[in-house]
Amino acid sequence: MKSKMKIVFFGDSVTEGCFGLYPTSYGFDTYREPEKGYVAKTEARLKALYGEDTVEVINAGVSGNSATKGWERIETDVLAHHPDIVFVCFGLNDVFGTLDRYKNVMSKIFDTLSANKIRPVLLTPNRMCSYLGPGVLPCAEKMAHTAVQFQNEGKMDEFVEAAKELAAARVIPVCHAYARSNEMEKAAIDTTNRNKKAINHPNEEMHDLFADMVTETLQSLL
Repeated sequence: MKSKMKIVFFGDSVTEGCFGLYPTSYGFDTYREPEKGYVAKTEARLKALYGEDTVEVINAGVSGNSATKGWERIETDVLAHHPDIVFVCFGLNDVFGTLDRYKNVMSKIFDTLSANKIRPVLLTPNRMCSYLGPGVLPCAEKMAHTAVQFQNEGKMDEFVEAAKELAAARVIPVCHAYARSNEMEKAAIDTTNRNKKAINHPNEEMHDLFADMVTETLQSLL
């Protein structure tokens, strides 16, 4: 790899490093623990492999962001850093909107990165909950019920496949964490139980899995 590789992780609350929820006067918010998230874990793995001074990792995840909200800050939070590689991970919030909007904005993100000579990588998200598990806050029950519906009725699958098709058309590498989550589910591993408060924030064990997959993907690109 070159003397110092700069990598941006561009996404939502999972990228930011958000875990459990807590009630607030306006509904609920999330505990932010980026040091336990996959971005920090990936950085530690890369520095262990290549040395402390060989990689700079920037966390551009913002809780609650859809691809549309991410697009609004791409100039300041991504392009301004002049990265070599950007992992793009949206979908968990976009699924509450329309597929056409998601496809349009993801296309703009991929094309803008490429036009700026930055290598995009699609990182697909984790599965959302497939049932309403214990510990869901009353103020988050409506969101949890909707997440269950979107996961079980295939809407989440549809969004992930659309992102993969956009990436394939542009020959963009894919780190397919969603497929790994599905494999776990098929192997009778309860992925809902690995989501904090049983909605869509993976626990630290799942962040380790993300970090392993991202590190493997990066090693194939360097």
